Amino acid sequence: MYLIVASSKGISAVKLSEMLGVSYETAWHLGHRIRAMMAEDSPLLSNVVEIDEMYAGAPPRKRAKPEREDDDPPPPNPKGRGTKRPLVLVAAERGGDVVAKVIPTHGKEAIASALDGVLDPEATVMTDGLPAYKHIGKRQTHLAVNHSDREYARTDEATGLRVHVNRVESFNNFMRRAVVGVWHQISTKHLGRYAGEAAFRWNRKADACLERMALLVRNGVGRTLPYGFLTGAA
Repeated sequence: MYLIVASSKGISAVKLSEMLGVSYETAWHLGHRIRAMMAEDSPLLSNVVEIDEMYAGAPPRKRAKPEREDDDPPPPNPKGRGTKRPLVLVAAERGGDVVAKVIPTHGKEAIASALDGVLDPEATVMTDGLPAYKHIGKRQTHLAVNHSDREYARTDEATGLRVHVNRVESFNNFMRRAVVGVWHQISTKHLGRYAGEAAFRWNRKADACLERMALLVRNGVGRTLPYGFLTGAA
């Protein structure tokens, strides 16, 4: 537990197996059990909350051209919206916690479902210009910046607030570096626990290592995560 908690971005199962002298399967199972202990019920995000989505996993590789004119091209997997990589919705309170949830699409129904029970009704939400975010304005104050027009920050005249999504994008970059540099490849099935680990590290980065370990011990009481459940063998 100490090795994982003390690490700034986490430890891969391969590295953990080397450090502990155990099999890869044992280290992989141990890592997921500790991630389950990192799951927390965060209070409602309030004040200014920035929301954005991110794609987990490395960006798609450049596709090779067909060797012959009659060859079929490889299946497309574009960057950005439209890619087949798994999707995580992130809500970040300015000066507070972040919440990260796996969503099936960036449609308004999926976003609304993920945000249920996350936002304080009085919170002011800030996003980019994705049309699916417009429904948020029906429930609470919603301000947006239009990245497609190279608008990344502005001052809202009505509220005087500085509108941007810099904090949530900082978390996205933090998790993206962990995915690419530590975990390397994540299946959609287990993505929620990896997203939870990234959120735990971000939210608890000011806590001492022993405080984080004590919290995990308390969170682990009564929780089980059998190997068969993780692999689908149960």
